[in-house]
Amino acid sequence: MKPECGKMRTLIFICLFPFLSNAQEELILPIIEGEPITNGAPLGWTIGKNSPDIIEGNGQWSKDFNYYGVNGIEGDTSSGNMAFFCALPSGYEESWVTEVDNLKIGKEYSVSFRWQQCGYYSTGDAGKMYYQGGGFKIAINGKEKTYSHNDFRDSWHIATYTFIAESTSVTVEIGSWIPETGCEVEEGCAIVVDNIDCLECREAGMN
Repeated sequence: MKPECGKMRTLIFICLFPFLSNAQEELILPIIEGEPITNGAPLGWTIGKNSPDIIEGNGQWSKDFNYYGVNGIEGDTSSGNMAFFCALPSGYEESWVTEVDNLKIGKEYSVSFRWQQCGYYSTGDAGKMYYQGGGFKIAINGKEKTYSHNDFRDSWHIATYTFIAESTSVTVEIGSWIPETGCEVEEGCAIVVDNIDCLECREAGMN
């Protein structure tokens, strides 16, 4: 190998190293899993607003309340149980919160989830639909980013929030909101949220 070639490789490595060290990093958050529960949160998360739930998916909303059900969840649900959040025209919203430490100030990070709209209905009362449709939001240290989709008959969407760390720790909040287009029924909105792995996130373009 010629000496000039060796010098060029060394120079290229030195030039690229700062970019590699500052590459975007996906935060590792507590997984969304656990036994179905009303007014609760998975391990590593705490209740942020009101009364969020963990559910199994379509079917009975809670083993303690067999007269309510959830429907409209499309696509793969094999990853396990999921978050169930409601939002009402009165301003009522549901959310979970978690803290992440050991961030590097000035570094770019991202958090990603999959979410979709669903319905919450009465198993009696002629199947009355109470809540249906809605939007998802992520907040990092109180700075919100919202996500919505026009068609209620959707499947999983990937929501990614990218940010530059301004401190060594952040608060991550996930929950429901009502988009400008409103809910599918007047009473309120309902969504489900689940984990997403980095590979699926990258394949979808992180958006």
